[in-house]
Amino acid sequence: MKKILVIEDEKPLLENISIMLEIRGFDVLKSNNGKSGVILAFDNEPDLIICDINMPEMDGFQVLDIIRANPATKLIPFIFLTARTGKDDIRRGMNLGADDYISKPFTEADLISTVTSRLGKHQALSDTFNENLDSLCVKILENMPCDMKAPLDNIQNYSAILSEEYLNGSTKNVKEYSDKIYSSALELKKRFNNYFSYISLLDYKFPKFIPPEAYARNANAILLKVIARTEASYPDMPEVKYTPLAGGIKMQNEHFEQVVAEVLDNAFKFTKGKESVVISHTVSDTILNLTISNVGLPFSNAALYSISGFSQFNKTLFEEHSLSLGLAIAKRILSLYDGSMNIEHKDGCTGVTLRMPVWKN
Repeated sequence: MKKILVIEDEKPLLENISIMLEIRGFDVLKSNNGKSGVILAFDNEPDLIICDINMPEMDGFQVLDIIRANPATKLIPFIFLTARTGKDDIRRGMNLGADDYISKPFTEADLISTVTSRLGKHQALSDTFNENLDSLCVKILENMPCDMKAPLDNIQNYSAILSEEYLNGSTKNVKEYSDKIYSSALELKKRFNNYFSYISLLDYKFPKFIPPEAYARNANAILLKVIARTEASYPDMPEVKYTPLAGGIKMQNEHFEQVVAEVLDNAFKFTKGKESVVISHTVSDTILNLTISNVGLPFSNAALYSISGFSQFNKTLFEEHSLSLGLAIAKRILSLYDGSMNIEHKDGCTGVTLRMPVWKN
């Protein structure tokens, strides 16, 4: 049974709409003001919202703005119910993300037709997404053995050498080969974790409530932690050159950390010689552009596209360059927050720019 939230301050009209919908088998949630309507939406995550525009305290435009700003409710189909039919009002609603309008006065047929049409379109999009998700999971599993082969081969080969040296009574290379086995095991574990992380992110649903402390409000502290951890993993590489960040990012702590960690690790992995990885940024009132640059293997947006789940995985990239799902994971996380990733390669330098929303108190 589809759940529909109706927000209308005129109680007789609210009751009439509810009856029309209930007769058609819909489960109806009712609110006679915008504030309580928003609370009902957050608590119940309805399949569709019908909302009046002209309401005291909080009007329909404000309701829509709040609904679209919440990751858990931003994709819910939203229909305005209003006597306003001017182009400016319609344009404002559409710019905020409204899906449709029902003009007062209206008939039962108008109401049911608009509701069923919007629910049908939303269901079609959901079905397509689920089909693509199933197909993508199959592709991921098909490519999984290729990505695991290199670290498994290393573990097997160094174990064989250690075994042979033991039989020959030699122990001089035990430490070196043991360290190589351990590092290969860590790499294998990371690749397994990346596969499972990517699959879980494809159908990720935000919690109904995210407390302020869960956001990366001290982005620089997280950045420094990631830099230190990555530098420790590549002890032969020079230190990262970076500009400190001020303020926060409107992403959950673990998501911001994972995005930066995956892109920074990729930069270290493909840097030539002893060149330093450079982290720079620009910031506006709403957007932070964080760029991680390195001198090394060219890697384009087309290559990112091929491992991001929007098309079939490029096995050559995986096999020849040991590309993991790290960048695809970072790109997916950014998309959850309406962010993006862009890659440019110029004069031997590859720059990955992460576009992220700024935290505002």
